[in-house]
Amino acid sequence: MKQQNDSSMKLAFLKRWSWQEYALLLFILIYCGIQLFVYSQFQHLPSPIYGGDHYRNRAFIENIVDGYPFYSDAFFLGELNYYPWLGSLLFSIPVMLFGFSIEGFMIYFSVFFTIAYAIILYIFGKAVFKNKTYALFLSMLSSFERLFFLTAPGTLSTAVFIPLMFLFFYRLLTEEKQKRKHALLAGIFLGLAGLTYGGSFVQVVSNSALIFFCFFCFDFFKKHSKSKEKVQVLKQYLINGAILYVIAFLIFSIFMLPLQLQYQETYNKVTEYGDKDVALFTPFFVLQIMFQPLVSFAGFVVALSSIFGILGLLYLVFLFRKNRTSKFFIFWFIAIPLVILHHLLSIPLLNTWFNPAHLTSTLFLYPVLIVFGFHFAKEGASQFLKEKRDKLIAYVALFALAGLLVVFMFIGKYTDFAQSQWVQYGKGMDASTQLLYEQGAWFKENLAKNDVVLSYEESGFMISALSGKKVVIARRTHASYFVNINERVADTAVMLYGHDAAKTRELLQKYHITHFYMDAYLLTSPWRTIPSYKSYLDTYDIASFAARERFDIGTVDAKLYDLVIIPPQNISSTFQSMLEPQKVFYFNGNPAAIVYRIKN
Repeated sequence: MKQQNDSSMKLAFLKRWSWQEYALLLFILIYCGIQLFVYSQFQHLPSPIYGGDHYRNRAFIENIVDGYPFYSDAFFLGELNYYPWLGSLLFSIPVMLFGFSIEGFMIYFSVFFTIAYAIILYIFGKAVFKNKTYALFLSMLSSFERLFFLTAPGTLSTAVFIPLMFLFFYRLLTEEKQKRKHALLAGIFLGLAGLTYGGSFVQVVSNSALIFFCFFCFDFFKKHSKSKEKVQVLKQYLINGAILYVIAFLIFSIFMLPLQLQYQETYNKVTEYGDKDVALFTPFFVLQIMFQPLVSFAGFVVALSSIFGILGLLYLVFLFRKNRTSKFFIFWFIAIPLVILHHLLSIPLLNTWFNPAHLTSTLFLYPVLIVFGFHFAKEGASQFLKEKRDKLIAYVALFALAGLLVVFMFIGKYTDFAQSQWVQYGKGMDASTQLLYEQGAWFKENLAKNDVVLSYEESGFMISALSGKKVVIARRTHASYFVNINERVADTAVMLYGHDAAKTRELLQKYHITHFYMDAYLLTSPWRTIPSYKSYLDTYDIASFAARERFDIGTVDAKLYDLVIIPPQNISSTFQSMLEPQKVFYFNGNPAAIVYRIKN
């Protein structure tokens, strides 16, 4: 009898599903099947080993799996993690419990984000449109706009926490009476987003605060409102705003407060060195960012999405005074460029800014506009077409266009993804890449937990990413904001090229260096530091010269700085006398890299 009741309950649950829920389930199954097929072709992460984001994320997980505290830096011994650690911690748990390979888990667990994102956007769509068909359309469009979520700490934020935050934030501001539970839940998910991705946290805090303030102004200065009503509005917004943002910042402070207590200065300005120069974010450029998706007609899919995006924006403008939903998305559309352009005020007033390159994401705003555009077209057909037959033809045509948009959007995004240089790279395992993995395995097996390797910057990044071992220097634009990379570069040059044995020993002990890794990068690549270390380098007769260059030569529109360039030089006999060869790695019969042990 109990089994029959259980079966009946399951059947009743399925009977409550509409065709849209079944369509969503089918969509998710097909979509996940396609993703699994694509992911099965990867032989390693589709990212550059010497400095790619996915390998940085691999280092974070490897750090925890190797037994270091989750709050510790993945690259530098004794430092705190500069990157929010919740995602890395959660991803490391199944790797440790079930023995998954780190890369296998990172690749295949991405399917979870596809499922979560599609479901959350469907629920969000139901809340916005009060229509399951539109909700399904929004879920499909938003999923295909992202297409492939590769597992990363930040993905947990963009695929799960931020959509959930916006779901409750939308309900907080658009429902007839604000509910404190919605403020609480929005604050919790915003705080959790901050524990996984700092850039998204700053952007969503800024955008949502502007939306919140706009709603407050509209409600507070509404015509015919009495003084008593204004006090009630003020009280309501103060309480809900405090709940939302205090909760969010309290959660975020779990990560941020220890950094603020331990570090008093930001030495390594990663977002300035490796991103587009803030001076290039002019009002015209930002308006291009906002309106390009709405005014681009290069190809069928882009033109169709642009047309319906414009219709959706116009529809929301027409209804601005009539409902709170239109206000929410119009305020959001306005908030994004204002947040990106914050530096126009913050630099002259406070001499500080947050890099605009990390504030440009529009999340799922444009898919929402497209769905509103289809609704506008449907309503227009209903108003202007009198014959039922004509209306039916218009509805079928719109439905067909929606289907074509989804299909062709998937084809376009899939083609772009498949043709990506790094996707192609991830599908193969050439001899040079295989050699790097062999080096990572060797470091993992032969170095003790707290051993530290001296190497070139990019090579240090690779060593930590593939083995979890600590290094003196890693790629600057993926290194901690709070570690003085310029000082480490100068100290490294003094160790490698200087002839003062006592100073070299002092620096080896300062960084707890146990091994030295020599490869082509170290022998042929220059080092970059700041002019304040010029006299220090001169003291130890290290050749260097002044130049105006970018810190990250890979970012062509990054800011230029006055730097001191240290050209590659002969490794001094003083340093060589402290080395003991331990391992030689060969490529095509020639030495490709040599690992030395530092003599006691």
